[in-house]
Amino acid sequence: MLKKNWKRRKSKEKITFQKILSISLMLFFVAFMSYHLFLAVNIASERLQVLEIAQTDVEELRIRNLELILEKSEVVSDEYIEKEARDKLRYSAEDEILFVIPEDVLNSEWLSQELDKAKGLSEKDEDKTPEEIFQIWLDFLFLNNV
Repeated sequence: MLKKNWKRRKSKEKITFQKILSISLMLFFVAFMSYHLFLAVNIASERLQVLEIAQTDVEELRIRNLELILEKSEVVSDEYIEKEARDKLRYSAEDEILFVIPEDVLNSEWLSQELDKAKGLSEKDEDKTPEEIFQIWLDFLFLNNV
């Protein structure tokens, strides 16, 4: 009888150990799969963010490409080439007089003050003679009040 009880006890312990082992293995498997699922979701969300950034970049580049295509069509025109030659190479047409104003004068505070004065004069003194207006322009262009 003792032997019988001992066998039952041993088989119960064996079943309990097997249950604990199988539950532990299942819990480990669930934890392992949950971790990898979390990593997969994290990687997928990062890829979606990269995809969204790439899509906005592509849209911006398409817009820039269209702008460049339009600019190219303007650049090859004779009017644009003539304008650039006049601006950069300081060419003028037959009927034009070319004024070359140094960059430091263009960027000076004095020029902005003189332009403000000229705007004020044009609004206030509309009855000036052409000679007076010509003298104002000469003073503006050739006086060294920089």
